[in-house]
Amino acid sequence: MKSPSISVLAGVSSKGLLGPYFFPGTVTGQSFLKVLREEMIPSLKALYEDTEVIFQMDGAPGHWAKEVRAFMDLSFPEKWIGRGGPIPWAPRSPDLTPPDFFLWGFIKHKVYAKSPLTLEDLRGLISDAFREIPVAMCQRVCQSVGVRLQRCIEANGAQIQ
Repeated sequence: MKSPSISVLAGVSSKGLLGPYFFPGTVTGQSFLKVLREEMIPSLKALYEDTEVIFQMDGAPGHWAKEVRAFMDLSFPEKWIGRGGPIPWAPRSPDLTPPDFFLWGFIKHKVYAKSPLTLEDLRGLISDAFREIPVAMCQRVCQSVGVRLQRCIEANGAQIQ
């Protein structure tokens, strides 16, 4: 029997975090598109106003749905990175994706130090942990992406630390 779970979507930008956005259970193309359209993209556009933005996604199945890619093509023409996008992203590249190399480890460390007992506790602890991350920390993480890309090139695409 599968335990109850929630899925969380978030973004890291040089101006702060986007999210957390919560999903009951598994993220589908339709549920991901709804959060993108109604919450994440409006927040991102308000944060950056007229600044040019490049949006990066990993290759999760919900991110690769046809309707999601069509929406991204309209929202960020030629300016999004992801599976099937105009700027391809290397599959299985957690060393290069800020949520993977920074955010989720930080959040899990904070959340599981307090042992949530219910899904509602878990959701609250995740939200609290997000509020603990200052913009300056997000800026440092974003600045490290270029260094990580260079290290990956030097390692011929192999995993880096």
